[in-house]
Amino acid sequence: MPSPSFRNNYRSPPPEHAYTQYEPNIPLTTVLTVVVGGVLLLYFLLADLLALPSPLDAVALMAGRLFGPAARERLQNAFATTPRQVVSQVRNRAASIVGCAPPRGDGGGAVGGLWNVGNTCYQNAVLQALASLEGLRAWLNAIEGGITAETLANLVEDLNTVSERPKVETASSLITQAGGGTRGWMFNEQQDAQEFLQGLMGVLEKEVGAVEERRKHERVVGLEGVLGREQAVARDTSLRSPFEGLLAQRVGCLECGYVESLSLQPFTTLSLPIPNAWVTTLEDCLHGFTEIEQIPEVDCDKCTLLSIRDRLTELRASLSPAPASPPSLTVTNDNKDAPSSSASQRMAQTIAARLEAIEEALDDDNFSPRIPGVKLDGSLKVSSTKTKQVMIARAPRLLVLHTNRSKFDPLTGTVGKNYAAVRFPSILDLGELGVVTRHEQLSTNPGRAISDAKGRADEKEEGDVMAAGGEGVYELQAVVAHYGGHHNGHYVAYRSWVGRWWRISDHEVMLVALLPLTAPAD
Repeated sequence: MPSPSFRNNYRSPPPEHAYTQYEPNIPLTTVLTVVVGGVLLLYFLLADLLALPSPLDAVALMAGRLFGPAARERLQNAFATTPRQVVSQVRNRAASIVGCAPPRGDGGGAVGGLWNVGNTCYQNAVLQALASLEGLRAWLNAIEGGITAETLANLVEDLNTVSERPKVETASSLITQAGGGTRGWMFNEQQDAQEFLQGLMGVLEKEVGAVEERRKHERVVGLEGVLGREQAVARDTSLRSPFEGLLAQRVGCLECGYVESLSLQPFTTLSLPIPNAWVTTLEDCLHGFTEIEQIPEVDCDKCTLLSIRDRLTELRASLSPAPASPPSLTVTNDNKDAPSSSASQRMAQTIAARLEAIEEALDDDNFSPRIPGVKLDGSLKVSSTKTKQVMIARAPRLLVLHTNRSKFDPLTGTVGKNYAAVRFPSILDLGELGVVTRHEQLSTNPGRAISDAKGRADEKEEGDVMAAGGEGVYELQAVVAHYGGHHNGHYVAYRSWVGRWWRISDHEVMLVALLPLTAPAD
């Protein structure tokens, strides 16, 4: 039997219907709020990492896909206004009612911005930088009948119009997808700003070619026109691209001194290497671009021809007749494999003919001659160390410099971004830097610079340096900066207009007191 204490402490279990099950009563709106908030929080956390558009831009893009570009622009215009801009609009409206002009806190309005229609910040930054160039508009107007040129000129005018109210434009597809030259830019994918600029310049050059071809046919006059002959027409200087310059490139061998070529190549942008340093300057990047580069173990045709000449000379010397033996001695030759005197003479004549052909080829700088019995390829090729140098032969009116931040890691075999900070001046003098050639000082010595163009104040003469304004001096007008990694990020433009500097990130336009003279390394 259980003890009395056990009977006193024992409690029988309650019946099943006595248990109460707790069922929380959470409103559906609360659940939806938490889910939406979590999705938005996750979106904001991954936005920078995956280079996603802002939520407003994402909604606007979906509206544009469903209802067209007009709906997208109305949505962006309705919700893209910041609180400060709302206050400013209310103040301006009240001031207009009472009949007095509102004060301008920024000193007089702002330039226009550009909508981001799907990771198009690289296009927007380039177009903003182009709008800051005063010499661009005259060239675009000279391209008569050019659809892309006319559209770009109108966009530049709209962006440069300073207005009191915030103004945002949308770049036309005639610019972003012009004539096939800039096609291939995938929607909502990161692209390179420098490649977009090159594609746009190519489209404009095609329109310039069409204008020149049309003018050439229009100027066929008189009897030549009746006979169907074309009259040569000089190129209109107004059609020359202000971005076009000339590079002088030289490749030579340090062993034999032969310079293979001293050629001129046109360019519209210069892609400069960035040294491996935490902080560098634009001048150092230009010096790295124009410095003499040594290329080891490269086949040289002249060295090969000289080597064959030396071998043939030694072989001919070995076949020369030996000195006469004394009369008291008798020399016998029992070696049947030794060539006879007549065979040696024939061989010597053949070698002499080949040596003569080689000497003639060397005198004519023909290092790939066709000489019977002489092979200049295969194992006979001689390798040497060559040098390559590039300098600016004619600087353009508008200079575009691109700092190449792509860096190859030999340990991992991957390509990453060079995060070095690049300092740049507000005034750039190419003549003082010594990166522009001078016509009276050109060197064909592979071990020396093409031209010692390092300018001195007492040696400068008019026409020495073919550059902008005849002096090679440029004033900084715009900077396109990239924030982020090698495969993603965001482009921002700093541009100068009406004596002020602006920081423009798509549709956000901000007046900055002083341009940062260091390109961000983010």
